[in-house]
Amino acid sequence: TPVVPAPTMEPPRAAPVTDPSLDAELALIEGAHAALARGDLAVAEAELTRHARRHARGRLAPEREALRVEVLAAQGNRDAAEDARARFHQRFPRSVLGAAVDRAVQR
Repeated sequence: TPVVPAPTMEPPRAAPVTDPSLDAELALIEGAHAALARGDLAVAEAELTRHARRHARGRLAPEREALRVEVLAAQGNRDAAEDARARFHQRFPRSVLGAAVDRAVQR
């Protein structure tokens, strides 16, 4: 009798996961970050405001608020940056972004 090889089973492939809501959040955060990096503080602030309106309790809210502190500090608005830093730590006490927020105000 001929030997028939056993069928090979390929592991199932996971379909790429897409989350339109997260993609929309990320686009705004990336836009704010890029604007901050090039020194366009008005655009960075506008992107963060847009994110806050559309995704008030979004998954990237900690990133938004950390960037907000950086923008305020870059604008030279030390009092507002310090207030935003305090709110950040109150709202996100265990965030890995806490040290970056502190450094932004200390610069």
